[in-house]
Amino acid sequence: MSEDDPFFVGHLDARAKGLSRDVRLFRTLCESLSVDLDRLPPTMLVVGSKGKGTCTAAASQYLASLNGTVVTASSPHYVSARERLRVNGAAIDQSTYSKLSEQLNFVLKKSPHLLCSPHGYLSPVGRFLAMACFLAQEIEADFLVAEAGMGGWSDEVSELHFEVLAATSIFEEHVGLIGDNVREIAANKVYLGFSQSTKVVVTLQQNQEAEKAFDLLRESGRQVVYLPESQLQVGSDPYGPLNASLGYHSARLLAGEAGNITEEELWRRLRLPARNQLVELDNRQIIVSSAATLSGLRRCLEHEILNRGPVDSLVLCIPDNRDPDEISKALAPNRIVWAHSNNPKFNHRRTRPLGGAEIVHSKSLGNRVFVSGVIGFAGEVLQALSVSPDDLRWWAQEY
Repeated sequence: MSEDDPFFVGHLDARAKGLSRDVRLFRTLCESLSVDLDRLPPTMLVVGSKGKGTCTAAASQYLASLNGTVVTASSPHYVSARERLRVNGAAIDQSTYSKLSEQLNFVLKKSPHLLCSPHGYLSPVGRFLAMACFLAQEIEADFLVAEAGMGGWSDEVSELHFEVLAATSIFEEHVGLIGDNVREIAANKVYLGFSQSTKVVVTLQQNQEAEKAFDLLRESGRQVVYLPESQLQVGSDPYGPLNASLGYHSARLLAGEAGNITEEELWRRLRLPARNQLVELDNRQIIVSSAATLSGLRRCLEHEILNRGPVDSLVLCIPDNRDPDEISKALAPNRIVWAHSNNPKFNHRRTRPLGGAEIVHSKSLGNRVFVSGVIGFAGEVLQALSVSPDDLRWWAQEY
């Protein structure tokens, strides 16, 4: 049995049967693990459609700068499931992961009904979240930061007691799963702010339809704080600093104290995976990004060329709802090679000869190769480059 199995086994079969998540299984699992959800450390939850990972990492970094211990649950991972559980920005070590996997496996073997009920299944995100709570309790962490999955109320995070809810930009995504339109999707994510434990909801400026969900929070007397104008220069990085700024200010509210790290210093130290990540191999440079939209690809490519020079080839893997002809035209005259992911759901219908390993070893692509696409694909390339999860620490140095 793989150490990953207890975290992932069974959920695909449940989804194939048309079942959805049963978030109540999360609370039952925590009880079986002797986790007291009412006695967790101060907790921050991150929801949104885009930028949750950056916000989560920035919040974790700020809280760690207070010389405390921060446990973080986030997803998905790039090269190892260990990345989904972090302590002070670093993926948990193999020994800790093995122990957590063994503990989870013991509980699930003893109580297999925890995996699936007549009402739904326990998702991998919920299982990792449960083990993050278990770990936070075991090591007596000072803070817990959790990144939601697709939604909010429909996710296991809805069972947590959290003081601060941070919301990145919300737009139309996962339609039919967490809502039929932007307004319903926003409601799924931010109505968590009605939780009795929630003291404040912090958000970026939202589109008109998503904003209606926040209007209802305010009308009910909930405190909604809009991100103050950041001192960071938007556009100075291909991924933009707004989500990092959201994490920074939300974490300050959670901690109730001002740390020594400034917003600019936090941004300089952040080292997020597949954010124009440079890996050198045999005198060649492979730049790995996780942008998969035209606007994202354009920003990342322009940033790379401006800061490190032109590239010889672009290797792209985009999902089926993107238009490769539009991308080819917009990024001309750059040479574009279309690649495939090992996960077929991320592949476009067009034939794509290259996978992660071929990209790494194909010298015909040139000495500077810009690789970008869906997270699963970026992770496959990083694995082919022998990047370890221990190399994917979220920030540059200890506090």
